[in-house]
Amino acid sequence: MKILKFFKKHIPLILIALIAIGGLSYYYASSHKKATQQQLPTVIARKGNISVTVTGSGPVQPIKTANILSQVSSTVLKVNFSEGDRVKAGDILCVLDNSSFTSNIKNSELQLEQAKMNLEGAEKNSDSLTIRAPISGYISSLSVQKGNSVAANTAIATIQDTSNLTVTAPFSEILASKLKISDKAYAQITDGSSQVKGYVNHISASYSYKNGIKARDVSIQFKNPGSLQLNTEMYIFVNTPQGKSYSLAPGSVQASNTSSVLSQVAGTIASLSVNPGDYVQKGDIIATISSDNVTSNLKQAQLQYEIALNNYNSQLSALDNYSIKVPFNGVITSFLVNPGDGVKEGQQIATIADTSGMKFTIPVDELDISNIKVGQNVTVTLDAIPGKTYSGKVSKVAEQGTSQNGVTTYNVDITIDNPANVKIGMNANAEIEVAVAKDVIVLPQSAIIKLGGRNFVIQKKNIPADFDITRLTSLLRQSTSSTSGSQPSARTGQFTSFQFARGNNSRNRNAGGYTRSRSNNSFRNLLTPVELGLSNDNMVEVKSGLDEGAAVILPYSISSNNSSQSGQSQSNSRPGGGFGGGFGGGFGGGFMGGRGR
Repeated sequence: MKILKFFKKHIPLILIALIAIGGLSYYYASSHKKATQQQLPTVIARKGNISVTVTGSGPVQPIKTANILSQVSSTVLKVNFSEGDRVKAGDILCVLDNSSFTSNIKNSELQLEQAKMNLEGAEKNSDSLTIRAPISGYISSLSVQKGNSVAANTAIATIQDTSNLTVTAPFSEILASKLKISDKAYAQITDGSSQVKGYVNHISASYSYKNGIKARDVSIQFKNPGSLQLNTEMYIFVNTPQGKSYSLAPGSVQASNTSSVLSQVAGTIASLSVNPGDYVQKGDIIATISSDNVTSNLKQAQLQYEIALNNYNSQLSALDNYSIKVPFNGVITSFLVNPGDGVKEGQQIATIADTSGMKFTIPVDELDISNIKVGQNVTVTLDAIPGKTYSGKVSKVAEQGTSQNGVTTYNVDITIDNPANVKIGMNANAEIEVAVAKDVIVLPQSAIIKLGGRNFVIQKKNIPADFDITRLTSLLRQSTSSTSGSQPSARTGQFTSFQFARGNNSRNRNAGGYTRSRSNNSFRNLLTPVELGLSNDNMVEVKSGLDEGAAVILPYSISSNNSSQSGQSQSNSRPGGGFGGGFGGGFGGGFMGGRGR
C-alpha cells in the first residue's frame, strides 16, 4: 500500500525521468552511429604506375686503383708530382738512383756482342757445309767423290769461265817495250784461218828467250767467238807503222777466269751435284758436306746468343724500374716519398685512382638477387649532393653470397655514368627497378584483406546505412589477435554463416567463388574478391574484380582508429550476434596484413 501511494504521489517525476532516460539513449545511439560512419577511412581506386625496386647504399670508389710499388732498392733522386695531381699513363712519378746499375748493363752489352760474333762465325761455317760455284763456267775437274773425308781448304772442283779467252805469247823486248795495257792486239790461228781482236791485259818482265834474245810475255784477252777450243795454238800480232809485228812463238788459248772450289770446313762429302764438263751458274750447288761438329757449334752459339740477349733485355727492363711510371690516366690519391728518401724493393711509392669512372657496391638480399642482371639501369643519388640524380648500370653480380645472422646477401657493383662532382668516399644510394606495371588500377596494401588464401576489399557502396561499423572494428581486432596466436581454440566454430562456396550446385555463388548471405548485416556481403598483380611495400596492382574510381575502405585504419570504441561496443553486444556469429577460426586464420614486397 505504501509503495502504491509513493508511485501515485511521484508519477510526474517518474514520467519525467523515463522521458529523460529515453532521450539520452536515443541521442547516444544516434551520435555513436553518426560518429562511426564519419570515421570510415576510404581510398579511391585509380589508375597509375607501380614498380618494384631493390635499393641499397655504399661508399663510392674509383673504378680502378693501383698501388705503385718500387721494384728495386735505391734512393729517390727526383719527384715530379704531388698528391692530388692528375697524371697520364707513362708519366714518370719519380726517379731513383741507378748509378750502381749502369755497370751491369755495360757488361751485359759486351756479353751480347761477343755472343753475336760467335753466332755469326757458327752460321758462316754452317753455310760452308753447302759448297757453291764462285763463278759461272764449266766444271773442268772434280777432285772428290761422295763419302770422301775432306779437311778445310781441300780442293773440290775447278771451274773455267770460257766466255772470255786469253792467249799468252813471247814478244821481243824491243817490241814489247812499246806496248801498254789496253792496246789493241789480235790473235790468229797458226794456219791463218781466222783471227780475233782483243786487248793487251798483261806484259811480263824481261827474260832471256833463245840465243840470247831478250823477250817479254804479252797476254791479250778477247771474247769467245764460240768456235775456238781451249788449248788452240794462236799467234799474237799488233799493228805498227811498219806493219804487223808478230809474237816470237804461238801461245795456247786458255780460259780467262779459272777458279778452284775449296771446302771451308772439315767433314764428309755428303753429296755431289755436278760432273766434269757441266756448265754451272755462279751460286749453284757443287757439293754438300756433313759435319756434326759444325752443327753442334751452331746450336751452342744460338743458345749462348739467346741467353746473352735475354740477359741484356732483362737489364734494360730493370733499368726502367729506376723511373717509376704511371700505369693509367688518373689522380694521385697518395704520394709517400720525397727526394732523398731511401726505398726498398716492394715499398709503396704512391696510389693512383682512375676517377673517370666511379662505382659502389650494395648488398642485395638472396630473395631479390635473381632479379638483378648485369646491364640493368640504376637510379643513383648521393647524400653529399642533394637534389642531384645520376644514372648508372649494374656492372657485376657476385656469384657467392655472404651470410650473417641467418641472412644471405650478394654484392652488386654499380657504375655511375658521368660522375661529375662525385668524390671518392661519398655515400651513394641505388634504386634498381626490377619490375613495372603501367596504367593499372592500384590500391594501398592496407586496403587488401587476405582470407583463406584469397584477396578481398570492402567497397564503401556495399556498406548499408544502418550497418554497425563498430562491429567491424571489433571483428578486425579479434581477427588480428587470432592470427597472432592468442587463444585460437576459444574461437573455433564461430561465424558459421560465412563460408566459401563449395560444390557446383550453389545458386548463390558469385563470380568471386564465395556465397553471399541473405542477411543484410552479414560481413561477407561487404567483401569483394579481387585478383592482384605486381606489388611493392606500399601499393598493389588490382588486375580484376574492381573498377576504376571505386571507393574502398581501409579496414585496418578503422581498427586502429576505433580500438577503444570497438572495445566498448563488444562489451555491449550479444555474443555471436550482428555479423552472423562474429569473426572466428572458420576463416583459416583470419585477416592477414596486406603489405607485401
